[in-house]
Amino acid sequence: MLGHGPAVRDVLDAFVLGEQLALAAEMLQEIKEKKIDNIGYEESGSNAGNDSAYHTASLGEVAADLAAAYEPVELDNLPEEMQPEYGRDWVTEENFREAFLSRYIGAPEVSPDDRMLGFSRKEMAEADKTGLVKNAPEKTIFLTFDDWGQDESINKILYVLKKHGVNGTFFIITRNMPNNPNLLRAIAASGNEIGSHTNNHVPMAKQDERGHQVPVETEEEYEEDVRSSYPKLLSVVGDMRLPSGRPALTRLLRPPTLAISRTGCKTILNAGFTYIVNGYGSTEDYGAVSLQSLVGIMNHIAHDERGRVRRGAILIMHMSSTAKLTPKALDILLTANDKLPEGHPGKFKVALLGDYLTDGYDQRMRMAKP
Repeated sequence: MLGHGPAVRDVLDAFVLGEQLALAAEMLQEIKEKKIDNIGYEESGSNAGNDSAYHTASLGEVAADLAAAYEPVELDNLPEEMQPEYGRDWVTEENFREAFLSRYIGAPEVSPDDRMLGFSRKEMAEADKTGLVKNAPEKTIFLTFDDWGQDESINKILYVLKKHGVNGTFFIITRNMPNNPNLLRAIAASGNEIGSHTNNHVPMAKQDERGHQVPVETEEEYEEDVRSSYPKLLSVVGDMRLPSGRPALTRLLRPPTLAISRTGCKTILNAGFTYIVNGYGSTEDYGAVSLQSLVGIMNHIAHDERGRVRRGAILIMHMSSTAKLTPKALDILLTANDKLPEGHPGKFKVALLGDYLTDGYDQRMRMAKP
């Protein structure tokens, strides 16, 4: 045995190498099954034909696709109307009422007693509470998604949207977004538009222990929170365009918790945002008790009590991992809609907010005639 020491060591080395390779193979298989194959939306427990799932590729393949490589957007190459300073500081005390009433799309659940702070009685009475886009075509609704998330939660939503050939507006919390810029680019590359949900997701107002609406941040803190969000989005997707040719990045902002204050709304408009967008109803999908109840809520927002499309309704959903039932519920809603015959009063179309909330749009207008 001693005379064959080198040969024995060779055998042992080969055995150890084999064990290491086997372990590496098992590890890669585990990663593929747990972190790649299941990251797309799963229908009936299978990802067959699911092109939203991630795929493995060699480093050479990835490096060769230079068009997909992310680099911070050169702001100097963007048009003037996309620059951070564009449209700033035009709202004064004298024109605030007109600016706010024309550019605030409200929500039925937001009222003078709930999430409104600092407005005059007349401003509160006249503020929009419909949550409807007034110039939307017949049978048209809007799908929107708030917050931020990880590849797994957002990719499932992207798959459902792609499956049904529709798109939505994603309102992004920008605090952690720079950690995964390619995910934001993937949202835009799929034909979806991007808006702001502020940088830190701090509401303009909240209810204190006595039931009064009070500010959460100082005016200076909120201004920094709002103004810092758009440049972050611009640096990542400012160069991306939708199939229609317009920029994927909008100047729409959704207030956290849908709460609004007079000073906060003035700050938003003076930061260059064009419209403050709530919506007809929040699905509150982050706390959904069941898939059936969530589908029911979505249906109620999209349709009136007679089952007709609620024209111009904005559905508020979430893209975070806490809204686990959202992709499946949305898939059920869209699948049922696809099966309805053309001309059915309950069959809706999906549009993008940025195609209708353009300069000149006034939320005080009446619903446009069909």
